[in-house]
Amino acid sequence: MIGIAGATFAIAVSYVSHWYPPEKQGYVLGIVGLGNIGTAVSGFIVPSMVSKFGLSWTFWGSAVLMGLMTVVFWLFTKEAPFLNKETTFKEALSVMKYRPLWILSVFYFLTFGGFVAFSLYLPTLLQEIYHFSVISAGLKTAGFVVIATFIRPLGGYLADRFGAKKILMILFAGIAVNVVLIPFMAVNFVIFSIAFLTLALFLGAGNGAVFKLVPNVSPGKTGASAGIIGAIGGIGGFALPLVLGMTKDITGNYMLGFTILSIYSFICFITTIREISNTKMSSKEKNVNALPSIQ
Repeated sequence: MIGIAGATFAIAVSYVSHWYPPEKQGYVLGIVGLGNIGTAVSGFIVPSMVSKFGLSWTFWGSAVLMGLMTVVFWLFTKEAPFLNKETTFKEALSVMKYRPLWILSVFYFLTFGGFVAFSLYLPTLLQEIYHFSVISAGLKTAGFVVIATFIRPLGGYLADRFGAKKILMILFAGIAVNVVLIPFMAVNFVIFSIAFLTLALFLGAGNGAVFKLVPNVSPGKTGASAGIIGAIGGIGGFALPLVLGMTKDITGNYMLGFTILSIYSFICFITTIREISNTKMSSKEKNVNALPSIQ
């Protein structure tokens, strides 16, 4: 049931994308993506709610908030102007055969996965390296979460303005260099903090730039595309901490884990050069079921 509720993100992407022209997709979908802050914030809020109000009221309180949002959405929105014919569930899943979908999934595994991963794992790092308290580590991690979340619309806007290819190349290169240097910066908390906050900028902007391209995967099936890409990004959020933890157990430090992440970022960088095009969609391309490449 929680997984079905999580589909609201994919629905939101499809819903909003119908209201805006292609040249504004990156910016508006970046704003939609601000809601993803709930994924990270819940990691801090839920334990506190359970401690203060008990498990039952944590669920009941969440139910009340979701009920209120349901009423707000019902009263103050209207149906999006659908431009394509209705599709069946089988037709919606047909997006899985398109190469661009999996390319963007690889990218989102890194950007959104990295955002979620470090939102959850950074407190552990701060406690292990600098011996901060749980509360202090959580508050410091909140800075990472806020920056990565609110920079997302800017990443989408820059992709609109300068092209997704150029922006993604810069961001993936920045992530690759940044993460491989982080282990060396742990000797100084200030430098370590600057490195992680810079990483938050890269990951957050990357989320916005990636979703700039989602409506182009298969026009008319944006919701299905967003759902699959978002799901794989979510998997990245829990796979990356496992990699860091396993490599720490094997080698005794985090160097190998961050190196693997850097290599993955470099692979995304190379894939961007080979697979992403900054050219505009022609009127002919807008009428086909799926684009032959990501535009």
